[in-house]
Amino acid sequence: MSTPPSGSGFGAVSRAGRATGRRIDRRSGRAIIVFCVLACVLAWVPVSPLWLGGDGLDHPQGRLLIGLMMFTPAMAAFIVLRFVDRPASIPRATGMTPLRPAGRLLRYCACGLVFPPIVMLGGVLLATAAGAYQPDLANFSGFRVFAAGLGLTDADGQGVPLGALGLLAALQLVGVLLSLPMMFGEEWGWRGYLLPALVPMGVVPAAVAHGVVWGVWHAPIILLGYNFGRPDLIGLGAMTALSVLLGAVLAWLRLASGSLWPAVIAHGAFNNSTAIVVVFSDADAGLGTSSTLPSAVWAAIGACLLTLIAVGYAVHRIRSSMHPNPHKGAAS
Repeated sequence: MSTPPSGSGFGAVSRAGRATGRRIDRRSGRAIIVFCVLACVLAWVPVSPLWLGGDGLDHPQGRLLIGLMMFTPAMAAFIVLRFVDRPASIPRATGMTPLRPAGRLLRYCACGLVFPPIVMLGGVLLATAAGAYQPDLANFSGFRVFAAGLGLTDADGQGVPLGALGLLAALQLVGVLLSLPMMFGEEWGWRGYLLPALVPMGVVPAAVAHGVVWGVWHAPIILLGYNFGRPDLIGLGAMTALSVLLGAVLAWLRLASGSLWPAVIAHGAFNNSTAIVVVFSDADAGLGTSSTLPSAVWAAIGACLLTLIAVGYAVHRIRSSMHPNPHKGAAS
């Protein structure tokens, strides 16, 4: 398994794509296949009670079992790295180390923490403009219903519940921190092992391919209606599309920073930021008591992710044209 070069910004991502000749050797290819099969098969094990008991997502231990599922990519990565690929340094190969330069690492971690709520807010605005989302900025009634279940406010109150909103914001930050072990369980597999392993075939193909595998890995819960309320191939396709888009942003954080940790933080922040959709909703939409979001809202969030990717790529192209690489094309 090759270690992509660390650096700063899209330039580092581009160097990663050129680093190993765009070829995956036989041993690495075998390791990638073993990892993908293991990760997708192991994912069914912890959530099998959701299927066998007939309770589905209503299983009393559902959240715990889904949380355990999130560690299966790390389990698959450990097996492959220990017994198949065998890099010289597993922590370095998977981006766990080094933790320096600290300033650059902290900047990318901050990006990972900030961009998810911005994307969610953009999704809310876009869905509202399209008439697919009903906000309530006067009384925050949807949030009140949600917060009442947590004992934060009165479901039938009036006005803006500033105190409850502030407390929820603090709880969300705590939620990101508490979710980091589970996020690491996923990220060590997807962005720690799989993405760098695929980079030799090019950054864009690697980002897309690892996103597809990540999306398919969710099948055991998506086919029960998780996230989209569609327990079918359409739901799985939607999850795969979202995984490719979000995976592309997380891939940039991983490759540009040379570290796994910004992607870990961003993944946790994204999962926790879905509460923003509930915060601004009208109670009549029922989002305060629902475990899924409307398809149109997910589509709007996906559109915002796609816009973020497009803008980032455009900036990269502009910077590349202003500062051309003198070594490009030298080896031909």
